[in-house]
Amino acid sequence: MDKVLFTVKNRSAWIVLNRPEKLNSLDKESWILIQEYIKKANDNPNVKLIVLTGSGDVFCAGEDLNDILSSSTINESLNLFYKYVLETFELIIKSSKPVLTVVNGPAYGVGVELVLASDLAIAVENSYFTLSQGRLGVGPAIALGIGLTSVSRKKLLEMILTGRPITALKAVEAGIINDVVNKNDVESYVERLVEDLSAIPDSLVRLIKNINSKYMELLDYKTVFRELALYIVNEETRSRIKRFLERKTYSRS
Repeated sequence: MDKVLFTVKNRSAWIVLNRPEKLNSLDKESWILIQEYIKKANDNPNVKLIVLTGSGDVFCAGEDLNDILSSSTINESLNLFYKYVLETFELIIKSSKPVLTVVNGPAYGVGVELVLASDLAIAVENSYFTLSQGRLGVGPAIALGIGLTSVSRKKLLEMILTGRPITALKAVEAGIINDVVNKNDVESYVERLVEDLSAIPDSLVRLIKNINSKYMELLDYKTVFRELALYIVNEETRSRIKRFLERKTYSRS
């Protein structure tokens, strides 16, 4: 089964996280596929909008923690974060086509950061958003690097420092997403958005996106990412992750 699916319909390219048995957590292969499909969508002249969503009832449970532990050296761990995670976020930010994230259920950790990096975002009614990776010793680099300019600073810091979830309605108030929709209305929402985008010259859309990405570069989010990536690979963080995974395994037995 493909870990990420890709399809083009009605002038929108759908990238679907497809590891429902892992709550759509993202491993190295998933990041590679997302990168490939963003490039593919940008190369398609018929595509007006890129849609990122998840299969099943969860949008994304965050980074696959086993990927972090499987890296045997610090350089290998850093390569995972730079080459796969950071490059994916850069592709989303620099995409010439607008990226809409459709949050189809709970979003955790890097799943929330995908929402923050996208141009537009909606969520179904039962969604919630959690930045609880600090309990594992992992800092939300993208959230800190770009989120503080677009999201209520106090609300974002509350999410990061407490790990408490917020509802979809609270996420609208905080500026994390644009709207809350019924899950049965998602496709019609996307179709209306495509119609709106089609009324604007493609060259102007590209220019707007380019100006936006240049502004994001000024935030120096890559420096924030590198600083926190170094923290992620230390032994204390790895120990916290191991204990967390052991507790999950024990609770299932």
